Amino acid sequence: PPAAPPASLLFTADSITQALNPSQSPLEQMRREPQLMQLAQMARQNPALLSPLLLELQTSAPQLLQLVNNNQQAFQQFLNSPNPAASQPPPAPSASPPAPPLPAQAAPADTVQVSEQEMAAVMRLEQLGFPREAAYQAYMACDQNEQLAANLLFDSM
Repeated sequence: PPAAPPASLLFTADSITQALNPSQSPLEQMRREPQLMQLAQMARQNPALLSPLLLELQTSAPQLLQLVNNNQQAFQQFLNSPNPAASQPPPAPSASPPAPPLPAQAAPADTVQVSEQEMAAVMRLEQLGFPREAAYQAYMACDQNEQLAANLLFDSM
């Protein structure tokens, strides 16, 4: 039988991506993925959600799960950082003027604006016996798929 190729000749999607874009570390790649940012935020608030969220990632974004699996140390660092976006470079300056400051009566920082459709879905999940915040987080983490969110919530019980 032919001998196995040396480890240096094995190519993975991540090794090819890294070779094509060497300036971007796996940690930087994770910080640029909104779905992983949301997953990390939810996992920080409720660590028991991490496993079900990763299972959901397997179906919704397998390439992100592969990034996580191939770079577990970077993923742990990503999860443990208080604000993964904090070390990202600031966006390039644009020609448009900066946004005006928020008025004093603006909603608190922990308030999220949702559409009527989103609120109705979150309320239905809440009626299943889940706290509103958990229902909202699951709904958003599942790309606003109410059935997937319900499955995620029940699986995390």
